[in-house]
Amino acid sequence: MKKVISMLIMISLMTGCMSYKTVFPTEINSIANGCKNEAQAKIQSTGKGLKMKSDCYVTERPGAANINGVWCWYDARWKTYIGGLCNGASIQIGCNPNNRADINSPILTHEMAHYWLMTNFKNSKHDPIYDNMFVNWKMSRDVTGSSINKVEFGKSISWTFTNEFGIIVHVDGFSAEK
Repeated sequence: MKKVISMLIMISLMTGCMSYKTVFPTEINSIANGCKNEAQAKIQSTGKGLKMKSDCYVTERPGAANINGVWCWYDARWKTYIGGLCNGASIQIGCNPNNRADINSPILTHEMAHYWLMTNFKNSKHDPIYDNMFVNWKMSRDVTGSSINKVEFGKSISWTFTNEFGIIVHVDGFSAEK
């Protein structure tokens, strides 16, 4: 019996029968699914094939400020307001603290693009091929690597770092320095 179960598990893994789940907050479930599908369709329109290779988790972070229509939480470590971040399978999106359903869907679509690219191709960069497809895509590439402390208040910034678990995290935000 053990051999049969082991064989079935091996066959299912080899044939790609793996199933992944999406876990989205109730308030934004339909919006998050739409953003995920939109990002997938846009990337696939360039001829790239995509498959779900990982679960996809979205969590909301209550915003401390609304900057240019984007709800952002403050991160003292970076002295930055962050509107969204992605580390592959996990996305955080800023939301209105009084109405968690109020998020910026173009920002979530941008982060969903990172989900697809990071989980399928281990690509956390802003490739030029997607410049006209996702909000702030080109801008994020242009400012990545800028010194956060030298950027004027409210200016869009973007950076990538490796966290304490060795996972690449992509962050999109706004400078908090005045």
